[in-house]
Amino acid sequence: MQKLREKLRDSKLHDAKIEALHFKNKVGKLGNVINPNHRHDEEHEKETDRKRTSVCDQHRFHSYFPERDDNKIKWYVDGRDYFWAVSIAIEEAKEVIYIADWWLSPELFLRRPAFFNQEWRLDQTIKRAAERGVEVYVCVYKEVAQALTCNSAHTKHALRALCPPGTPGHGKIHVMRHPDHNLFENLGDMTFYWAHHEKFIVIDYHMAFIGGLDMCYGRWDVRHHMLADVHPSGVQNEVWPGQDYNNNRIMDFQSVQDWAANELEKTDFGRMPWHDVAMGLIGECVLDIAEHFVLRWNFIKRDKYKRDETVDWICFTPLSRANGHSPDEDLTGVQRPKHPVGRYVEHPLSPLETKNLQGQGSVKAQIVRSSADWSSGILTDHSIQNAYAEIIEKAEHFVYIENQFFITATGDQQKPVENTIGRAIVNACIRAAKENRKFRVIIIIPAIPGFAGDLRQDAAAGTRAIMNYQYKSINRGEHSIMGQIAKAGYDPSKYIFCFNLRAYDRINKTPALVKQEEESGVTYQQLQRAEAEEIMGTGIHGYEGEKEEKESKGSKTAGQKISDDERQRIIDRKRRFEESRNNMDVEDPIHSADSIAEDAMARGGTVTEEVWEGEDKEGEKQHFVQEELYIHAKLLIVDDRIVVCGSSNLNDRSQLGYHDSELSIVMEDRRVLESTMDGQPYQAGYHAASLRRHLWREHLGIIEAQELDGTNDPNAQPPTHAMNEEYSGEEWDAVADPLNDHLWDLWCTQASTNTQVYRYLFRADPDDHIKTWKDYDRFSPRDTVKQGHLHDPYMPVDTVKKEMDKIRGHLVWMPLDFLCEEEMAKWGVQVNSVTEFVDSLILMRIMKQEAKRRISYLIAEKSTKRKFIGTLSTGIGAIPVGRALDKVKTVQGKVFLPDQDSDPTLLRGIDTNFQKDCELGGLIVLPKVGNQTPSTEIAEIISPTELRLKKPFKTREAIDMLTETNALNQGDDTKTKGISFKVAPFVDQSKVYEEVFDELSAGGCIGIFPEGGSHDRPDLLPLKAGVAIMALGALAKDPDCDVKIIPVGMNYFNANKFRSRAVIEFGHPIEVHPEQVAKYKAGDRRNAVGSLLETVFQGLLSVTQSSPDYDTLMLAQAARRLYNPHGKKLPLPVVVELNRRLIQGYTKYKDDPRVIGLRKDVLEYNRRLRTLHVADHQVQWGNVKERPWYYILGVLLYRLGELLVLFAGTLPGLAMFWPVFVVTKVISVKKQREALAASTVKLQGRDVVTTWKLLVAMAFTPALYIYYMAIITAWLAYNRNDGYYTYRVPWWMRTRSYVPDWVPLKLFAVCSLALYVALTFAALRIGEIGMDVLKSLPPLFAALDPRSAGALAKVRLRREALAKKVTDLVNELGPEVYPDFDANRIVADPYKEGAYQSKYRELPDNVKIDEATEPSTPTSLNFEDKEPRTPTGKSFGLLPKNADFADIGSFGFFASRPHTPKSRSRSSSAGGALNSRDNGMKAFSSIDSKASMDEVSKRIRGAMKERGRKRESEGETTEGSWDMADSDDEEAKKQK
Repeated sequence: MQKLREKLRDSKLHDAKIEALHFKNKVGKLGNVINPNHRHDEEHEKETDRKRTSVCDQHRFHSYFPERDDNKIKWYVDGRDYFWAVSIAIEEAKEVIYIADWWLSPELFLRRPAFFNQEWRLDQTIKRAAERGVEVYVCVYKEVAQALTCNSAHTKHALRALCPPGTPGHGKIHVMRHPDHNLFENLGDMTFYWAHHEKFIVIDYHMAFIGGLDMCYGRWDVRHHMLADVHPSGVQNEVWPGQDYNNNRIMDFQSVQDWAANELEKTDFGRMPWHDVAMGLIGECVLDIAEHFVLRWNFIKRDKYKRDETVDWICFTPLSRANGHSPDEDLTGVQRPKHPVGRYVEHPLSPLETKNLQGQGSVKAQIVRSSADWSSGILTDHSIQNAYAEIIEKAEHFVYIENQFFITATGDQQKPVENTIGRAIVNACIRAAKENRKFRVIIIIPAIPGFAGDLRQDAAAGTRAIMNYQYKSINRGEHSIMGQIAKAGYDPSKYIFCFNLRAYDRINKTPALVKQEEESGVTYQQLQRAEAEEIMGTGIHGYEGEKEEKESKGSKTAGQKISDDERQRIIDRKRRFEESRNNMDVEDPIHSADSIAEDAMARGGTVTEEVWEGEDKEGEKQHFVQEELYIHAKLLIVDDRIVVCGSSNLNDRSQLGYHDSELSIVMEDRRVLESTMDGQPYQAGYHAASLRRHLWREHLGIIEAQELDGTNDPNAQPPTHAMNEEYSGEEWDAVADPLNDHLWDLWCTQASTNTQVYRYLFRADPDDHIKTWKDYDRFSPRDTVKQGHLHDPYMPVDTVKKEMDKIRGHLVWMPLDFLCEEEMAKWGVQVNSVTEFVDSLILMRIMKQEAKRRISYLIAEKSTKRKFIGTLSTGIGAIPVGRALDKVKTVQGKVFLPDQDSDPTLLRGIDTNFQKDCELGGLIVLPKVGNQTPSTEIAEIISPTELRLKKPFKTREAIDMLTETNALNQGDDTKTKGISFKVAPFVDQSKVYEEVFDELSAGGCIGIFPEGGSHDRPDLLPLKAGVAIMALGALAKDPDCDVKIIPVGMNYFNANKFRSRAVIEFGHPIEVHPEQVAKYKAGDRRNAVGSLLETVFQGLLSVTQSSPDYDTLMLAQAARRLYNPHGKKLPLPVVVELNRRLIQGYTKYKDDPRVIGLRKDVLEYNRRLRTLHVADHQVQWGNVKERPWYYILGVLLYRLGELLVLFAGTLPGLAMFWPVFVVTKVISVKKQREALAASTVKLQGRDVVTTWKLLVAMAFTPALYIYYMAIITAWLAYNRNDGYYTYRVPWWMRTRSYVPDWVPLKLFAVCSLALYVALTFAALRIGEIGMDVLKSLPPLFAALDPRSAGALAKVRLRREALAKKVTDLVNELGPEVYPDFDANRIVADPYKEGAYQSKYRELPDNVKIDEATEPSTPTSLNFEDKEPRTPTGKSFGLLPKNADFADIGSFGFFASRPHTPKSRSRSSSAGGALNSRDNGMKAFSSIDSKASMDEVSKRIRGAMKERGRKRESEGETTEGSWDMADSDDEEAKKQK
């Protein structure tokens, strides 16, 4: 066989074999799914791990890299210095460049202004290097496109396109992206949640840069941090062209390769300034950074590009050689496969001895990292966390931290946070307190981490969650840093100090500039676009092939070059704009400064002295702006001797090692700087002390502002050219001693002054005055001013300037009391949510099963054009409805209101053609503002530039857009700016209505969602008139059709998750009053429709939980649990009804002092529950009398064993089904983002998540099973044919070992497919039980843990007292809200002697119900009655009042909920009398007499008796059954 192989080696058959092997290894990597340790289980891999571990054991912090002496290291503060130095370093590169980045923007300008430094664009510097023969290697993070906008696909294509074939430099630029998200090629190794976060550059193995600065948009900045970039003197002076000018709090980056996607106007908003720190170094640490890059490169080669011949292996010559004769090459990830693809190239290209790395400087340094299996193929390395913890704990004088985040724990009580850097801080402070030493921990982090705009919006939930963790890390709760110091008996305010940074500026939008816009017809935004097109046009439109990238976040036009004529037309705007300036009589040069940010710095002047162009001096104040100075540095300075700097944030993502990959450097300078510490002589390290002094001078504003040009600034040079400037003088000495009382007083006083001014002028948030959400609204009312602008537009400009003169530097206090009385991160149920197509299926099933009726839904015509939804809607007989807003199109020109006051319906246009583009009855649609898209109907088209609206625009935002910039001169409309607009056609709905009328006349059933679309708000949206028109029109056409309207409430619990439940409530059928029909026929449709619509609205209110806000809903749910003090599992319909009643009561009495006090108590109780990680119904485990420790221990052991068995049963199905969970999650999140962007009513878009999870699962699951079936069947056929690998795998991996040869392959395929379905279904069932068991464990652990057992017992006692308090208050206020309160209790008063409490057990004798006594159907409100009233009366019994689902799909293919008699974590769905089909609970019913009460009691007893008999006959004795849909009594069936 060996000889035969040798003969075939050079044949095509051999090549085919290799291709087959490569394909086999390429598709799926399915074995990795069940073997996550696959990179560490073979003997050679274990040996490599042993070698690495041995190396780490020898080094400080358990780092793989050693301490290196004599490095030459300089610091860079802020982007200008860093990027200027990088531009020089790249330009001087001779051999090789390594770049690792989280985000890399090829169009980033390394020097500014951009127009005058076009050759210093990053891609152009890289191109020149490649043309010189330099090998450029780039590793960037491959983002999850649905979550991030950094578009690494554009980075890859832009860099690869720099040197096309046949040009100098071709083949010299190598780009990798990782991790891979290709399901079929990398199924077992996909990483969605973690990122490559390192930011470093290596030049020629001689010099390196490392720190927190990505080479991407938004990072370039100067030390005085300008917010403004408007230049009346010429757009060529722009500092931040295109998308580089950005404020993520207002608008995040869109398609980053396309500047046109960024609509942030420089004349309206300031940018978000950026503060960062990085290092440049020469020395042996450069080798360690290079080795880390080589390891990552080779790992990605192995993981993703192993069969790509264009990607080479890099041999790091100290450990590896191209010939393979190096025993330690495995340490850098080099592999030698049997059939290698790609070359083995040695780096560095020239001998290492020529790099002159030894003896360069005086800094001892060590590289530390966070890296693990997914990121580098190594065992977890968290040496960054080790370094932080050890250095901080050994601190003697101070700890200074600048970081983007601050999330840490002081122990194991703050899960899910795991890093314990917080414990090191506590220990250092307590040690200093015991030794009576002055000691400070100074923390500077962003005011708002991440980029949320208004923190009150639900879209900011993620940012609020981060802030919540930060406050719990610092000062909230006994396990916080300050809490632990206080617990030790010391005052934490003496040791812990937290600050933010903030900056101000003035946008130079002068009156002359506004006039110039009007004269030229070119807005400044169009001008900045023209500038970007001129200097960035070669790259910003994307590159060929980019739009084919499946995961690209690029725009749809990526790769589509615009024509030369179009490009010239855009650029020509600059000429027109400048030409208009020459035609105007304006003063030149411009005297008002383009930025006044330097006024906050030393010798920068004052705001009061600043000149403003024009006669309207008061107009200047509308252009003052402020914004948080975003801190992106990852810096630690301890005792002015040790510095840690790199890419690592202070949170679990960066510190644990197995999450984000990070690289940092620990530095300690042997060069001494003679200084003082707390007034005593002190030898500081020059590197650390000079950096800390520079930063403090910047923050205090006692250093000069920077020029844009860094040519002559030593701080802006690479370490090969110059080290940092050696400062001296009074300001330098003033910050020398960090513990000096005078300096500290200056520091704190200036922070207080700055904070107060920003609060007074701008109401900058967050703020200590905001302790509740109500405080937030009072402090900064929503939508009253533009983001970052003055709070009071009427404040005199002189007052504003004098106040701003007080601001020095950027330092402000961090508001540690911000929202301290609220729970910032909230999780809970979702109510009143129409989950798109899911609710339609649920309701359709209920109607079919219970009433034998088929529903014809009205569905948006747009939805029917989707492949799957369209087919499904056709199958269920849905009626498509065209909507005008679904057909909106963009047209040319702009519109404005010439006379809003006297003629608000007259609309004029500039460069418009209304007669061509618009039609009568169509819509004029304005740009989206916040969550609203203003639109109104067209009544008359007068001319191409003039039309009349049917109704005027009503919202303030719409009117402002149409009138704000009107500056008409003598009737010349071209002088006005106007606003762009879209149009929608007229949609004739008469055919739809006729179809509906016919359906109703024929006895059909129409389903409609009158709110107009799915949403996730806590209250009902205004109803659309369609439902009333349909009912009235049908009765007008056929008076005998007897149309009734049935309100249906759909209340979802965790609707966006697979483990979810829903309560479906049917209200009382509503009859249309004959007088309403008569009025409708007579033409008084407005009155008829309005009155009927009000009745429908009230009917919907009776079956939904309509809450004014989310906070009220959460409070009502907490109170509902306490109002049920014995913890009895209530049916979900009862839960919904209780919530509804409590919400109404709270809304009425929310300002009552008793309610306010109770609210605080309930919120505090909830906070304690979260601290203990227990649920409300689990606090009874704190009752040591009824449940002693040995009983709890026994239960815990039993449940752990039960959980182990259940896990084993779940594992096979989970291993097969997990790709479905991942794919549904990714796609549903993407669709959620799209829906939120397109919707004006959605808050979080969880309804969309629900829909797409189900839709994707329905499509992807069969495809996945078929894929499994094909693979296994092919393997069986291969085994039966005795293929080469059949006997080279263990016997248990051979399919033939289990399947006899006589079984046909086709039969095996079918049976295996059935087996996969059964396994998955069983796993889901078992998993549901397992999740309930898992949720029951935390209180058991808490009860057994001596540290928390006492707290649990206290919480139980607190609950008892609070439950009584809630009950007493409800009993006191309830009768004032509901006169029949006591007669219609849902839950009996447990504190009232003799109170009736149904146990759903003993049933009285059945009483025959006389059907003749059934009350009549309620009719709608009188059409002239303007007062809303709740419909009263009883149901016909045609539909169940409450249908309760244990799962969103307790039916058909959605079913996954097992019969769980012992559910520990969910409310039982047992129906009982309160949930019986025909005698359902009526919301807030009125009982007029004792006879009525007797009748109700008789009906309840009868239904309960029959239900009990049926249960007994079926053998059911469990109270907590999950089955809700099949318990109707015989009497009810007769009625139906």
